[in-house]
Amino acid sequence: MKITNISNDTATMLIYKHIGDIDDMGMGINGAWIAEDIQYLNDNYSDQVKCINVRINSIGGSVADGLSIVSAILNSKIPVNTYIDGMAYSMAGVIAICGQKKYMADYGTFMMHNANGGSDEEVLSLITNSLAKIFERNTYLTLDKCKDLMAKETWMTAEECMSLGIVDEIIQTKKMKPAMNATVRELHAIYNKVIIKTETKMNKLTDLLKLTNEASEEAIIEAVSAKDAKIAELEASIEAQTTELNALKEAATEAENAIKAELIENAVKEGRIDAATKEIYLTSNKSNAELKDLIGKLKPAYTPIFDNAKKPDAVVGRENWTFNDWSKNDPKGLLEMKENDAVAFSALISKLPSNLSPNYNPATDKQF
Repeated sequence: MKITNISNDTATMLIYKHIGDIDDMGMGINGAWIAEDIQYLNDNYSDQVKCINVRINSIGGSVADGLSIVSAILNSKIPVNTYIDGMAYSMAGVIAICGQKKYMADYGTFMMHNANGGSDEEVLSLITNSLAKIFERNTYLTLDKCKDLMAKETWMTAEECMSLGIVDEIIQTKKMKPAMNATVRELHAIYNKVIIKTETKMNKLTDLLKLTNEASEEAIIEAVSAKDAKIAELEASIEAQTTELNALKEAATEAENAIKAELIENAVKEGRIDAATKEIYLTSNKSNAELKDLIGKLKPAYTPIFDNAKKPDAVVGRENWTFNDWSKNDPKGLLEMKENDAVAFSALISKLPSNLSPNYNPATDKQF
C-alpha cells in the first residue's frame, strides 16, 4: 500500500513521483495501486479514517494511471483532500483539482496542457476533451476556457490557481520560491528538498522509537540502526545461552546415566537383578530415585551356602559347623539358611541329638 501514515483519523498518501511508466524514467506511481488503497480504506477503515490526504509533487505522466486515481478520489465515501506540495503538472494537476478541499503551497506551481503522445490526433483530442470536462467540473473555469488554457500549455502560480478555483486555499510558508525559468526536472528536485512534511511524518514510527515527531530522516535511520544492533546483540546472547544450556543438559544427562549404570551394576552384584535383564533397567524411563526405590524392594537372590561353585569367601571353613556353631557365631546366616536353603538347614538339624529335638519341624521352627 502507498499509505504513508494513519494518524488522528487521517490517512496520508504521497504522489511524489511521475505517474505511470515514462520511457526514460521508468515506472513511477502506479495508479491502480493508489485506487486500490483508497478503496481498501473505504471498505475496511471507514469507522477509523475520516479523511484521506493525497499530497502531490509530480510532473504528471500516464493519463490511464492518472484517471484511475481521479476516479477513486471522486467515488470515495471518505472525503479526499488534495495538497499541491510543490508541482502539479499535466496529469498530476488533474488529480489535484479532484479533492473535496484543495490546498497549494505558496511556492507551488501548476501546469495544464493538451494530451500528447502517439500519432492518432482524434484519440488525443478525445482525451483532451475528457480532461477539460474534469477541469470544468472542479474549478471556476468554463469548458471553452479550460480547452483554451490547455491548448496554450498554461503555467500558474498558487495565487493564479486560487483565482480560478483550481485550489481552495494557499498554505503560507517561509520556503523560497524557485525560479520560474527552471526546467521541469530541476523544479522537481527543488520541490523535493523544500516540500512541507508536517502531516506526512511517520508519527507512529517516531513514537515507537521514542523520538519527537519532528525527528529528521537521519535521526530515524540512526534509531532504527541502534534497535537493529540491539536485536542482533540479544539474538547472539540468546544463541550463546542456548548453546550453554544444551551443554549443561547433555552433561546432566550423562551424569544421570552414569549414576543409573552404577546403581544397576551394584544391584546385579547384590543379586537383586539378573545380569541378563539389566538392559531393561538401563533403558527404563524411570528416574534414578525411582529405580533405587524399586531395586531396594527386590529380594537378593540366595546362593546356597555350601554350593562350592558359588561359595563366598565368608563361608570357607564353615562346612563342618554344627547347629550350635552357627547359632553362636552367625545367627543371621543360620536364619538366612533356614529361609533360603531348606536342604542345608535340614541337614544341619538332622545332626542334632535326637533327644534334644526329636520332633523339630524346620518348616515351622517349632518343637512339640
